[in-house]
Amino acid sequence: MTSALDVILESGIQVAADGAEFADIGYRNYHATDATTNPSLVLSAISQPGYAYLLDDAVHCAAENMPDKDPKEQASLAMDYLLVQLGIEILSMIPGRVSISVDPRLAYDYDGILCKARNLIQAFEEHGIPRERILVKIPATYPGIRAAQTLETPYLSSDASSTANKPIHTNLTLVFGMVQAMACAQAKVSVISPFVGRVKDWWNKTWEKTQSELPLSDHPGLRLVRKIQAHYDSHGYKTQVMAAGFRRAEEVLELAKDGGRPSLVTLPPAILRSLRSMRNIDSLSHPSAAILEDDFPKRMYIAEPDSVTSDASEKNFINDLAREKIAMEKVPEGLEKFIEDTCILEVKLKVQLMLARVRSSPTMPGGWNVRYQEVKL
Repeated sequence: MTSALDVILESGIQVAADGAEFADIGYRNYHATDATTNPSLVLSAISQPGYAYLLDDAVHCAAENMPDKDPKEQASLAMDYLLVQLGIEILSMIPGRVSISVDPRLAYDYDGILCKARNLIQAFEEHGIPRERILVKIPATYPGIRAAQTLETPYLSSDASSTANKPIHTNLTLVFGMVQAMACAQAKVSVISPFVGRVKDWWNKTWEKTQSELPLSDHPGLRLVRKIQAHYDSHGYKTQVMAAGFRRAEEVLELAKDGGRPSLVTLPPAILRSLRSMRNIDSLSHPSAAILEDDFPKRMYIAEPDSVTSDASEKNFINDLAREKIAMEKVPEGLEKFIEDTCILEVKLKVQLMLARVRSSPTMPGGWNVRYQEVKL
């Protein structure tokens, strides 16, 4: 009997699995072509015994390649190595792409994002993974969107055999409204990830609505995805919409109905399991609601790559975000959690790096407890 997951796949939507616990997800069971991760998911995975070897390998790599550097520099290399190894493991199980996040602390650092993204891609390529299989996940701040545009734009190189001049593909995350979506499309990013559940949370809080009061056809997060897709279709934008942050399987089914379907959805294992077990699904041949017309005014936030983005463009972006309100609240909130978990992961790496240094230097004065306490976190 046809499952809800089958119905979604038959609608043309591609499925990505959202999670870092690759050994437990079973990508093939859900026909997942792509995969997504974030700092919180990575921390959750490596905190489990079955994935602790990723942390150990990262520490060994940093200690071996940067033996004389301080723990902060070593931890940065170890973090990159961990993400690359995690990505390689996931890519061995899917045919498509994996999204790997830059350090969320770089969210407003244009140059920092460029450097980190290029370092990650270089590391993947050194391990034989083509850059076309990686989506560098970047927060959809103004510097983040501009950095994504730079990464996505190929540039001329005297070395025709080099891959360095090829585009680096990006996935702009923490998208909560049309202003961010428009700027991302103008920057020609590969993928955006609007957060369905968090959009609804914000509307519930702002308008004091409860989930039971609104039918799924009026779900604010689902309507945003449809509106973005309508805008992209009407203007010929090639950026793919990967809807994210679902709370219930029924939300995914609703989005699969005719009219404004996204290219992809990324789903956690619990929702994938729920969709695969659901049967007796109504036909999705009818739209859940009127197809949303593109009534959002077109406004330029990002100039063409060969043009200089003016201060006025950035000011328009910030002013329009302020009028839209939601991203001004939800982006900092999302970053706060990602940064918190990144810092915890960094502390774990620093501690293990210092202990590795102690083990390799038995002549250091003091005892193990003293050395452990001297770790500068």
